[in-house]
Amino acid sequence: MKQHVFVQVLAISSYLVSPSNAAEYIVDMKPGTAAATEAILRSGPQNDSGCPAPNTSALFSIKLDHYGKETDWNIKDSNNVVQGSGGNYNKNSLTKVDLCLPGGAFTFEIVDAYGDGICCDSGWGYYKLESNGAVVIEGGDFYVTETKPFTIGPTPAPPTSAPTSAPTSASTSAPTVPPTSPPIDSGCPATTTHALFSILIDDWGKETTWYITDSNNSVQGSGGYYNKNSLTKLDLCLLDGAYTFFINDAYGDGICCGSGQGYYKLESNGAVVIEGGEFTEAETKTFTIESVPIFGCPTTTTHALFSILIDDWGKETIWYITDSNNSVQGSGGNYNKNSLTKLDLCLLDGAYTFFINDAFGDGICCSSGQGYYKLESNGAVVIEGGEFTEAETKTFTIGYAPPTSPPTSPPTEAPTSCTQASLFIMTDNHGEETSWSIWDSNNVIQGSGGVYEGKNNQPIETFLCLLDGTYTFEIVDGFGDGICCSAGQGYYSLISNYATLIQGGEFTKTETKTFTIG
Repeated sequence: MKQHVFVQVLAISSYLVSPSNAAEYIVDMKPGTAAATEAILRSGPQNDSGCPAPNTSALFSIKLDHYGKETDWNIKDSNNVVQGSGGNYNKNSLTKVDLCLPGGAFTFEIVDAYGDGICCDSGWGYYKLESNGAVVIEGGDFYVTETKPFTIGPTPAPPTSAPTSAPTSASTSAPTVPPTSPPIDSGCPATTTHALFSILIDDWGKETTWYITDSNNSVQGSGGYYNKNSLTKLDLCLLDGAYTFFINDAYGDGICCGSGQGYYKLESNGAVVIEGGEFTEAETKTFTIESVPIFGCPTTTTHALFSILIDDWGKETIWYITDSNNSVQGSGGNYNKNSLTKLDLCLLDGAYTFFINDAFGDGICCSSGQGYYKLESNGAVVIEGGEFTEAETKTFTIGYAPPTSPPTSPPTEAPTSCTQASLFIMTDNHGEETSWSIWDSNNVIQGSGGVYEGKNNQPIETFLCLLDGTYTFEIVDGFGDGICCSAGQGYYSLISNYATLIQGGEFTKTETKTFTIG
């Protein structure tokens, strides 16, 4: 069979022809005197897609840098069989390879022997794989090697022709099987919650790796070895529960702000769960995923939306909402600066108390930003504010709260209840050295925490419920330099009934303080 051959040659000096597969040859041109040259020679019968069904046509393009001999690449299928490869290129050459790939999963690998990739130290090389009018993978800025997985779907079959005759009879009854429900918008199964992780890399993307693990230490998402200044978004489907996020930068300068304006962010249910980017070698954050009922709150409760916009010092602020039984129904703290957080609450009818505290004593508005808080329910604003000093308290009612009538007979015994207290600790550069405990007058431990391994320079909040009485607080630093100020600006603060009971941070090995509740 004769085969048509097309060759385009620019400034030829000499060339080498090497087979790529049965339907194609690549001509690599050595550069001429005026500019780098390129040529492609294709042979073989072609149809519209270039591939026999059911294979899918894909076009791989690679533009080399000044040292093309250093570069090799291959594409392997799920059985580790090579479906395409190339290498030993001339400098600054452009090569395009037509591939016919069966539907399935593939792995692309590219290697640069010198370790500087094909972009951007010694030229502006790149690689790109295209199929069905879309870019499947692309890159060029790597070190020694780069690997990328991808999937190729089978070429859809042409539609069948219409029937030559009409059906014998129309269906007289409704189908016995009900139609399936529409897919969930997020693409996640109904038992999981959708979360979107975004990461913008700085100038040194190869230094960065991250992962998310669940409470069983199973990895639920990970990434790394990015191209510089690239933005990557990853959809996750997570079960309700506690998770740990860990990010590492091999050089020790984070992803912001010494070598670019990188960041990471995890969003779910319309709110930012965690975010950051400015760290040193590593950073760890814990978070919880909770599903939101599709139809809102249970019929026995009322939906309320709490919004808080933080000022320039988000780590200073904590808040909580308690019901008439002093049970916490909502709380928050440890915010990033200038962040907006929205929290959906499902509250029973009754009276509530809102408390907010700012550790520095300047509120969240207006000396260090335009922060505010707001609680909305049934289309109306229930409480709002932001301009206060150290603390602010507001009471409100949800739904119908019946008036309290005097008892018909005196109670036989007054109920015993505890008082809400919040201990806030900001660790220094060595959280693994710090631990604390609180015990009552009977020497019974009522609360403890630490050591905080992997939680350096992080705020940690612990809620306590304490009976009236005298207590002793002790904090210990294993190294003997406290939590302030030789290795960071750590501190501790215990708050109850809208007042700071104890606070500190600058000590040596240990510090002990007494306080009274009630």
